[in-house]
Amino acid sequence: MTIWGRIGNSVVDVVEPVVAKTEAIPPWRTRPVSDFIVSVDTAVSEPPKAKPKLHPSKPRNSEPPVIAKAKVVAKAEVYPKAVHPKLEPTSEGSGAAESSSSSGVATLSAPVVDLSRNSPEVKATSVPLGGNLEVRFCIDFKGVSNTSAAGGEESTGFHPEAIRAILECLQESSSHRVGVCSYIGLHGTYSQARRSVLKQAVIDLNTYLSRNGIPAHQLVSCVVTNDKEKHLIDPSVCSSHVDDKTLVLSATRAKKLVSVFFSKSRHSTYPTVRTLKEYFQQARRLVVPRRFDKPFFEIPN
Repeated sequence: MTIWGRIGNSVVDVVEPVVAKTEAIPPWRTRPVSDFIVSVDTAVSEPPKAKPKLHPSKPRNSEPPVIAKAKVVAKAEVYPKAVHPKLEPTSEGSGAAESSSSSGVATLSAPVVDLSRNSPEVKATSVPLGGNLEVRFCIDFKGVSNTSAAGGEESTGFHPEAIRAILECLQESSSHRVGVCSYIGLHGTYSQARRSVLKQAVIDLNTYLSRNGIPAHQLVSCVVTNDKEKHLIDPSVCSSHVDDKTLVLSATRAKKLVSVFFSKSRHSTYPTVRTLKEYFQQARRLVVPRRFDKPFFEIPN
């Protein structure tokens, strides 16, 4: 530190000696550094946590523990004994009843019918009530059965393609039946002749079918009507009907009968087929065998 002073008439610098002040040193500073260093070996650390054991340890190649199975004993349910009515013997068989009652055997109150003998009270039958299950296909004649395809040339009798289709249908299942329903007027010039021609055509067709193994009850039946809408066709008679007249199909469809249109062009309302073979194939997918309330058409002879 420099102090300015005056000696006489001159100013001189007076240097005051600096005395270092000694501050009190805290006792912890005077300790050696080694006192604050902790050896790694003597450091205290938290012991590691033990890992949980997931499975009990077992020695290798040791046999699996044997688990004793509990023995289940089902308790038997006790039901009360059925109580049967006491059978009392008739007056006619009282003697036999007394002997049987003494032996502990109950007797019936009426004689047993012996089925081995001809009994007028017992009637057995192998035919189910209501007839057999059948699929009845009803087909039109003119414009359907007398041509090879819809819109084709018509013949006097059944066309060979139609005959072949009918034969295949009947051979496929013994439940299949085919019947012809044709409209022919009463007062036309050739009405009677047309009826005779149709009848003879069905007879010739059945002759051909018989020669090819079709049984008599499965031959083609036929009916002629003077009703243009053919109202006699309904579900109680047949399974389905194919016709080339929408007037007829409108009447049959109103009765919930499967009605198929025979035409070379498709129809928006009815399933359409172009050949009789196609009709049988399509109708089989739309109907199922069943029992009918009325018999099918008559087989001409």
